[in-house]
Amino acid sequence: MRITGVETIVVRTPDGTRGGKLWTFVKLMTDSGIVGWGEAQMSANTGAAYGPGSLVCLVRELCDAALIGEDPSHISWLMQRLYEGPCLHYPDATLLGVMSALDMCLWDILGKDLNRPVYALLGGRVRDRLRAYTYIGALPKVHDDPLENLKHWVERGLSGLKVDPVGRDNLAGRWEQARPGILSLPAIREAECKFAELRQAVGDHCDLMVGTHGQMSPAGAIRLARALEPYRPLWFEEPVPPEQISEMAQVARATSIPIATGERLTNRYEFARVLEQQAAHVIQFDLGRCGGVTEAKAIADMAQAHYAHIAPHLWGGPIVAAASIQIDLCCRNFLIQESIGTWSGFHADILCEPIEWQDGFIIPSDRPGLGYELDEKVARKHAAL
Repeated sequence: MRITGVETIVVRTPDGTRGGKLWTFVKLMTDSGIVGWGEAQMSANTGAAYGPGSLVCLVRELCDAALIGEDPSHISWLMQRLYEGPCLHYPDATLLGVMSALDMCLWDILGKDLNRPVYALLGGRVRDRLRAYTYIGALPKVHDDPLENLKHWVERGLSGLKVDPVGRDNLAGRWEQARPGILSLPAIREAECKFAELRQAVGDHCDLMVGTHGQMSPAGAIRLARALEPYRPLWFEEPVPPEQISEMAQVARATSIPIATGERLTNRYEFARVLEQQAAHVIQFDLGRCGGVTEAKAIADMAQAHYAHIAPHLWGGPIVAAASIQIDLCCRNFLIQESIGTWSGFHADILCEPIEWQDGFIIPSDRPGLGYELDEKVARKHAAL
């Protein structure tokens, strides 16, 4: 079997769809008729400095240079060839985004060719269902009927909710506030009151996660963490920007809340520094950005050697979700999977078989490959290019 062609479908999601405005799907074709699907997270959807048309060109150029005519089962060698080039060896986020999509395609093809799900090719599943959480965004001001959104998700069985108790307004001043920064005492008090209301509403039956998108300096993050510690968050996500791992480690040493990071990191080498410096104990690689299934499995195994958990990040379409599910099923150090609500609406419409959701858990498919097939008619109907 040989790779014969590639196609990229950029989908503009309907208004109100969670997971971004643009989803970039890659279809890899073979001379046997088997096709593999992947999804890249590096597009204008995620704040990159280029549009989807540039990504389409890059996918084509990389495939022409390294994949067309090759055996798709040689996944490790093909990914190494893409990463190294003549002398690259550098975790460029743009390259890794495209590599992630292509890697998913290759694993999807291999699984379909062998009539086995990807998790079976990675050692087999160690669980039958996956605990999930969803991100509900910034909390409203205290006493503004704050808990309706929360109750909506808890009633659907979710045992984990991620919130931003700070919101971007407190650090959004163009001139007044440096970023990353230190919250004012009133802002910290407001965040603490919000989180206290949240904890009182859900009791001990739901884990709460703090997500602030690296808005604070180490001093600011430590100040906020100590205010929130009494409410027992499951983690404090990206307390500082991800560039300086040693500064994140400083925050980790100063709080009892586990630190989580990884959505903006790529490949095993960047995650190795996080683990070596004990900067985080919840690892949140994004399979659409970190290098795909191959890199995610390597990162997960490395994290296990450091007694760290994995909780894959997800903000995109359902093919990245499908790849994440395969990794979650076969990794013993899996903690919880980020979910886009209950996978309803457009997330279900664009798949031939939707992701199954049941009482706060993802019920995985046992179909070959990634387990989920993109509905091309729906995707092309919403094509952005």
